[in-house]
Amino acid sequence: MTSSPLITISTSPSSPPPATPPPSAVISPPPSISPSSPLLPAGVESTYLLPSSSLFPAFMSATSLLRPHFHHFLLSLQLSNSLPLCLISDFFLPWTLRSCQHFHVPRLTFHGMSTFSMFIIKSIITNKVDFKMNPLSIPGMSDSNLKVSLADLPDEVQHITDLNLPSIQFMLAAEEADDHSWGSIINSFTDLEADYSHRFQALFPAGVRAWLIGPLSLLNSNDKTDEDDECLRWLDGKLKASVLYVSFGTQAHVEREQLEEVAHGLEMAGWDYLWVSLNAKFLVEELRVGMRISNTAGEINGVVRREVVEKGVREMMADGEMRNKVEMFGRMAMTAVRDGGSSSQTLTELIEELRKVADDRREEVAEAAVEEESLVQLQRQDELVRTVA
Repeated sequence: MTSSPLITISTSPSSPPPATPPPSAVISPPPSISPSSPLLPAGVESTYLLPSSSLFPAFMSATSLLRPHFHHFLLSLQLSNSLPLCLISDFFLPWTLRSCQHFHVPRLTFHGMSTFSMFIIKSIITNKVDFKMNPLSIPGMSDSNLKVSLADLPDEVQHITDLNLPSIQFMLAAEEADDHSWGSIINSFTDLEADYSHRFQALFPAGVRAWLIGPLSLLNSNDKTDEDDECLRWLDGKLKASVLYVSFGTQAHVEREQLEEVAHGLEMAGWDYLWVSLNAKFLVEELRVGMRISNTAGEINGVVRREVVEKGVREMMADGEMRNKVEMFGRMAMTAVRDGGSSSQTLTELIEELRKVADDRREEVAEAAVEEESLVQLQRQDELVRTVA
């Protein structure tokens, strides 16, 4: 192993520190950084703190203000001979690529989405899919029974051809940085998405690999917050398989009226529930472990009414096959992260590949040093010959 850190963790002032640092991590306190953007309210350091989803493009653009500070940070590590083995960068920080290339540090992008979602988006961008067709004709899905319509896509992707939109410019820049990175880390596991992980991998340039090492939440079961403990205590007081899992999207912005209708519908259905965020298409139609309750007939002015929510919840909670599949995928996820599991093996392989890159980098540095020393010796010999003459 190299003496340089495998992982460097830095947090912004408003971000909580990791509850339990991984044993292989080196926690580096960030330098004093306080860039600001006139487009954002003071103190907003994460998307969670944004007062409106309309500020999301401005926030992502503002992150590029961190680039010179990040570059200087890597320079300080280089001067102390402690450059990291690699850099794991969020997909939404494409500007980290240039610094990684400058210092010859492998850049891995991190994706919290499923390979299914990323395959759809990447295929649409790469192949310039015609949005006039319904369902969409997405290259790489001709042999799939799953059909995707324009309405299934995020708003940003629906407007992918409008290059004047800042959000589209940012998305395309992130995709390009992805293609020029060393690889991508995916928070999923092969047994869950074997088919779409292969399709997703095929869209990358040669030499760039997608590494599925999730679910990361299961890698350290002891790393829990007080909120996690509270949820677990609440769940422990409920009957087995009696709690509904409610989800939207990680960056979803749901109007208050719609939230109220969902809440009332859940109460009317009579089941306990945990409300979180997640994607729907893959869970509903491919894995068949969820139910989409939105439909045109049940909407008034674009809002799904509570009666439709109630009906969907009752049908789903009574579906024994769906429950069995949820349990099956849960067992598969646990198996994936155990020793010998697909994610565990992939993580081991990833580390070994990074070690090889580090070894190659050391050899290149050593060869360059030898070559430089040889040139110095030749120059000295030439000077000596001229002096004698």
